[in-house]
Amino acid sequence: EADRLVEAYHFLRKLINGLRMLRGNAKDLFLPAVDSLEYQHLARRMGYRGKEHLGPAEQLHVEFETRTAQVRVFVERELGRDALPGSPQGTIADLILSEESSAERADAILHSGGFAHTERSLRNFRGLAGDGNRKYLFAELAILAWDVFTRVPDADLALNNWEKLVASLDDPEAHYRELELQPQRLEILLTILATSQFLSETLFRDPDFLSWATTPSVIGGLRPQEEMKRDLAAVESSCDTDDQWLNEVRRFRRKEILRIGTRDICLGVELAEITAELSNLARGIVSQCLERILRSHPEAEAERFSLLAFGKLGGNELNYSSDIDLLAVYDPAPEADAAEERRLYTSVMTELNRHLTEHTAEGYLYRVD
Repeated sequence: EADRLVEAYHFLRKLINGLRMLRGNAKDLFLPAVDSLEYQHLARRMGYRGKEHLGPAEQLHVEFETRTAQVRVFVERELGRDALPGSPQGTIADLILSEESSAERADAILHSGGFAHTERSLRNFRGLAGDGNRKYLFAELAILAWDVFTRVPDADLALNNWEKLVASLDDPEAHYRELELQPQRLEILLTILATSQFLSETLFRDPDFLSWATTPSVIGGLRPQEEMKRDLAAVESSCDTDDQWLNEVRRFRRKEILRIGTRDICLGVELAEITAELSNLARGIVSQCLERILRSHPEAEAERFSLLAFGKLGGNELNYSSDIDLLAVYDPAPEADAAEERRLYTSVMTELNRHLTEHTAEGYLYRVD
């Protein structure tokens, strides 16, 4: 703690010198607005150069809020509240770093961030912070996240889901470091957690999906059906058994739904493009499952068998919860036993239905009509 106070002192002296150089006098030491050109100039003058996607002004803002919170928490604990000048409110960093805060103060800070259930929110923040160095790391990240919380549809839901997500991680500190360097990924994450419980549950189950689903090249455009088919073929090639394939294709679908939902919720992609993506995904999965089944029935002639899609899938308008309407047709071979041939292609369709609808450890794919 002594080291942190010394670091805070050096930071504040450097900041004061930067303000004096910026303004040319020793008295005018108020900070400019964070979103102003003057604040950016001050950050660069103090030596901030930005790292990854965190700009100089954001770096200065985060360090100022966390350093001053560290000092306030120490002074209040050791010397009492009366030793601090001005309003006792503080910031979210004060609540995270302080072991005790009055309910009135916590309510005031949390209400300003859009939180309605302040008692639970305070528990969430402290659960996310943990102890030791992780607490200080999270305090910095919370300063960045604060502005996002004020904009999302349900700040309480986002925060509660974030704590659940972090509880599923092996290395929460690595997660915090990644988000601190990539504010856009942080904003996407909190928006998802505030907007869709379904997508949030996907992240709880597979937290490793987050980095992929928030990569600009992944969410930047529509993925063609052929591209999904290639990825599905690669997934299938790694599966030795049907059971393994049924689980992996379900994970693949969840991952793609997360990507599509992220484009929908966070990027505002047009509805027609979202339904086209969902339809492409369904067609890719159905056709890959069908190809696998046909390979296991060498007597079935693939060129004589076809699936027709009706309803929303046929119209390229599938939504997140649609069932899929499929009709199988086959062209009878001239000299085949009609009853035997009918049984063969019926078994293909029955097996396809099982691949799509059966519940496994990873859930199911689609309801099929």
